[in-house]
Amino acid sequence: MRCSVVGLVGTIALGIALSCSSGDDAAPHDAGGSAGTGGRAGTGAAAGGDGAAATNSAGSSGQAVGGRGLAGSRMGAGGDGAGADASAGAGGSGDVMFQPLCPVAGWCWENPLPAGNALYAVSGSSSSDVWAVGDNGTILHYDGQTWSAVPSGVSERLTGVWAASASEAWISGTNGALLRWDGNAWGPAGQPPALTYAYAVTGWVDASGAVPKSTVWFTDDGSPIRVSAGQWLREMLPQTPFTFASVWADSGGALWAVGSNGGLSRLAGGVWTPFGTGSTSRFVSAHGDTQGNVWAVSEQAEIVRVDARGVASGFTNDAAKGLSGVHAFGPSDAWAVGGGGTLLHFDGAKWTSRAAGTSFDLLAVWGASPSDVWLVGDRGTIVHCDETACSPPNGQFTANLSAVWSVSADEAWAVGAGGVILRRSAAGWRSVESPTKTDLTAVWGSGPNDVWFGGYQVLLRWNGSTLSKVDGLPNGAAALHGRATDDLWALSASSPAHWDGKTFAPSNQVASSAIFEAAAGDVWVGVFDNSTNMGHFDGQSWAKVTAPSCVSLSGTGPKDVWCAGGINLKTSANHWDGAAWTSVSTSAGDYLTAVASSGPNAMWYVGGSGVLGSCSGSSCTGYAPNGAPGQRAFVTDSLSGVATFGSDVYVVGRRGVILHRRP
Repeated sequence: MRCSVVGLVGTIALGIALSCSSGDDAAPHDAGGSAGTGGRAGTGAAAGGDGAAATNSAGSSGQAVGGRGLAGSRMGAGGDGAGADASAGAGGSGDVMFQPLCPVAGWCWENPLPAGNALYAVSGSSSSDVWAVGDNGTILHYDGQTWSAVPSGVSERLTGVWAASASEAWISGTNGALLRWDGNAWGPAGQPPALTYAYAVTGWVDASGAVPKSTVWFTDDGSPIRVSAGQWLREMLPQTPFTFASVWADSGGALWAVGSNGGLSRLAGGVWTPFGTGSTSRFVSAHGDTQGNVWAVSEQAEIVRVDARGVASGFTNDAAKGLSGVHAFGPSDAWAVGGGGTLLHFDGAKWTSRAAGTSFDLLAVWGASPSDVWLVGDRGTIVHCDETACSPPNGQFTANLSAVWSVSADEAWAVGAGGVILRRSAAGWRSVESPTKTDLTAVWGSGPNDVWFGGYQVLLRWNGSTLSKVDGLPNGAAALHGRATDDLWALSASSPAHWDGKTFAPSNQVASSAIFEAAAGDVWVGVFDNSTNMGHFDGQSWAKVTAPSCVSLSGTGPKDVWCAGGINLKTSANHWDGAAWTSVSTSAGDYLTAVASSGPNAMWYVGGSGVLGSCSGSSCTGYAPNGAPGQRAFVTDSLSGVATFGSDVYVVGRRGVILHRRP
């Protein structure tokens, strides 16, 4: 079980576990093999990836195209985490245009662009009709100029895509999420109830008749399933030599399947022909060219080719991590991708490494031509390559962000791991040079020229032009909140300290995890433990108050305070009306991690596994795909900070996620 600390308090000083999901932070994929690849002649994504992962519970997806947010931007040089400004025309190769997506009730991706969910497969019918699919029902489409989101209507992981034409495409996915594109919208593929998931999808088009006819293949743990003329049929094997992971169909209608124990077989004329790979590893992707050569790649970075004569050969390569996708154009032109940004190219004699410009896992590759190749992978990574070079990845910042504070729609700050400080202006987000490498967990300001940043043994202040360290709190500040430039409270070593404009005055108080000043001399602190105590300062002294523990506090005044997160609260929030604390259920599917008031008796909350919603009084609404009520937004990773300026809302989270809801 993995648990990460989130919220305004952050990770360093407290070590609090709020948001939990199985696996390792390094790879947001379910265990069970790398994702596959696809092309017009074939695609596929094996279930999950080669790491363990962020939960795929009832999340939702980035979908409908939004017209709000930043103007479309060409990614400048700087790539992953370099902090290069992504404003329009900011350098770089400039051959890929990205626009922010606004899939849920006005919420827009601002980083990474165009969206941040992992993408597992890519395919298309032409260079101006390309599809990429991934976590939380994410479907992106490229029309030759820009990537945009298309509603999927589902919140499941989408694992494969294959396009027959601009008016016909198919998607494989988990929990019954098998979809078909009719040229206007994605809808259920109409599979039998027994087919509840599929690792991959492929197909081929018979253009010999007056009307082209397509045959589509899906694969799950059993033998392949064929769809032809609306009929679904499982092709039973005389024996099942291996568990299938991915499939590819050649132009002649033969089906190629790869999977466990070095499995590589061809189905033609009702007969399966196995090919020896000399491996016991799991092969996860297959693809071939028009000359009859078929390539397969494995999780152990093995590459095998079956040539037109049916002879299988192995090829060496210098990949340091497992491979997950392959795409071939001809006998001397093939591509393979894998973990850690691995990109390999075959020139007819040998496989050599190429620079993809990213260290994120690449999960799939597809190309319309040798000069038009797309790579997709972790954190919504999308890279475009031609024969000589690849464009910079679309991700601008990648550090985990833990807190955010805003003045207006065009003035905001976010902080996070490694001392990262981001500032947003009308021109977009940019990195601000930070004097610390320590994780920052808190940010608050009295105005645009007075902003404070805190973390373990670090406290910084922005005066409108420079950023400098502040003395007086050797333990730094895990959380910050105030009312004016001379009225600021900081949690230092888990105890409150007050800034009067000149010095900090520590106070003796129980270990705390959140702080909020409702009015001058009216201060609340949250206590993260199994007790039912909160701390309250009435201007004269501190007292313990019986109330649920929490890690985030916000409000509009002495009679309007919200408390969220914590061992006792979990998915509920508590509201103080000046006389008593009242529990408010959000029906969220994971722990709450941060809360921000948006007006009298109203607030926004975020949490683990992409929990995002708002409450007005005792009525709460979550946000899910297509704007429908639900428990989560369109991101799987934990969200850790929220800030409001009226109806203008910012949210930040793991893997550099920045979401923005404009008024």
